Amino acid sequence: MKKRILAALLILTMCLGLSACGSSSSGPEDSNADKKEEDSSKEKEKEAPEEYSVGDTWTVDGKFSFTFTSAALTDDRNQFEESTPAQVVLLTYDYENIGFEGFMDLYFSDNEFTVIDEGGEVASTYPLSISNYPQETPVGAKCTGVQAAYGLKTESSSITITVTQTDSKLKEEKAVFKLALQ
Repeated sequence: MKKRILAALLILTMCLGLSACGSSSSGPEDSNADKKEEDSSKEKEKEAPEEYSVGDTWTVDGKFSFTFTSAALTDDRNQFEESTPAQVVLLTYDYENIGFEGFMDLYFSDNEFTVIDEGGEVASTYPLSISNYPQETPVGAKCTGVQAAYGLKTESSSITITVTQTDSKLKEEKAVFKLALQ
């Protein structure tokens, strides 16, 4: 009988000890949950793109850097163009190939830009007389003063541009630029 009571007490003590360990708020399970929550918030920060302005440089480590140097409204119009945009904006930008290796050398053309005016309308390229076009740029080289023109459907004081570049491994890099129009 004494053995049964002793065994029951021993089992009860072990159960209480284990339940106390399981309900502790500073145990390893909770620290893992906190770590998962922290990692999740870091991932959300990475997903939300940083917003750049005129003169800000977007750098993708080991690949390239990109800067819009101006976003200016122009009164110039192409007499042969059928579209009649509310405004025409001339974008000027620079880029440098730090170590980008893609299908070709680095090349930022207007195909990599999605331009949106203040009315939420996607702008189209506009055929202006451009003095400097993008060029394939090998590692270690720069392309400066490149120009692109867009016709805006809505009169705007600023535009939002998403710039996209894809490397040879099909990894897509994106940045959002909010540019005040001069």
